Amino acid sequence: MLKTYICPDCGMAVGDGSTACIRCGCPMQQIREGRKTRVKLPYTQWAGQNDVKSAPRDAFGNPNGSNYDLLRDGSMKGYKILLINLCPSWDACGKRESYQGPVRALEGKGFTVNYTAQFPENFAAATQDVCQVWLISGNERTLTEANIRDLKHFYDQGRGLYLWADNDPFFADVNAVLRAWFGSRMQGDYRGDRVIGVQEGRGAGIVAGHLISTGIANFYEGITISNVTLTGPLKPLVYSSDNNVVTAYADEGGKRLLVDGGFTRLYNKWNSAGTDRYVVNAAGWLGNFEKFGWRIPE
Repeated sequence: MLKTYICPDCGMAVGDGSTACIRCGCPMQQIREGRKTRVKLPYTQWAGQNDVKSAPRDAFGNPNGSNYDLLRDGSMKGYKILLINLCPSWDACGKRESYQGPVRALEGKGFTVNYTAQFPENFAAATQDVCQVWLISGNERTLTEANIRDLKHFYDQGRGLYLWADNDPFFADVNAVLRAWFGSRMQGDYRGDRVIGVQEGRGAGIVAGHLISTGIANFYEGITISNVTLTGPLKPLVYSSDNNVVTAYADEGGKRLLVDGGFTRLYNKWNSAGTDRYVVNAAGWLGNFEKFGWRIPE
């Protein structure tokens, strides 16, 4: 009969045949020895690895299974994301999406996703207990200067911000933020619709070794996309097949932000290469647990 041990980090009963605690990820060797983990993060053992040669493959050649994501399943219980969709109705940019694909993927890691189709009137109250905000841009600017100040205050606290845009003109709201904060902008109307790999040299692909690219050997770039001008703290994360930066990130002064020129990737061809993994990895990185620490779920 297998012996049962108690995890020293979270108190969960763990069978001797396990490799780690399913709640907090404490390795089995430490559980047997009763040693606590010095720095606790919700990441899997594959964090920062684009590929795992020994792993089974999905239809797109990526490691198959949620255990190859950046975040462990269920590790985000108690964490909330606010998703603000400013993209209008059918006659402007296609049928308004509620983004059920990414919402389900995030919920699989334990996140609670609060969805709204307008910028909250009381942003401070709406974000009081959320760890990050995801904002989908419209084709005409609706963000006010006060809204941008609210977002800046949220970002300056170190809480994560994901700015989603798409092809011209669906970057109006994002551009208002980028101009105000970084002197940057989004532009372009490129039809991509290709699967790209890990970047080699200066070509297309997702940058190797970033936490967000964990478990992603192949990645769908989106159908119609725009590109980001890199200024200030903005750095490239994904180069689209036209060799422009479709996704950039900022990681400076304890603050983390993502800017993306392909929000249709979140619902059009959702089941294509790497999208669900990318979404949960991005949320894990934006959680900024290295700064704030991580609460082990009850």
